[in-house]
Amino acid sequence: MLDSSEPLRLAVAREELEQALSHRDLERRPVPMLFLANKMDKGEAIDCESCTKALGLNEISDRRWKIYSSNALTGQGLTEAIGWFTSEVKEYRRLRSRVNY
Repeated sequence: MLDSSEPLRLAVAREELEQALSHRDLERRPVPMLFLANKMDKGEAIDCESCTKALGLNEISDRRWKIYSSNALTGQGLTEAIGWFTSEVKEYRRLRSRVNY
């Protein structure tokens, strides 16, 4: 979950994402990733496209990912985001079970 109302903090989030993606457990497993650009109701919030650029998400090519606008207080965007993520995890597990047999 990203605080889209504080763009300066996205630089730190990008570094943390890069560290996470280079961890040996994630390097070997192309699990899907869900990003929630939270606090979209704030006037200073940046849009998903700007969050995508700030985090370098378009550089992620070894796994499926998606970013959704969200507001944790109202629940806006969460149902759609969780639906996408659930579907992606099921597909990942289905494909992974084929490889293991």
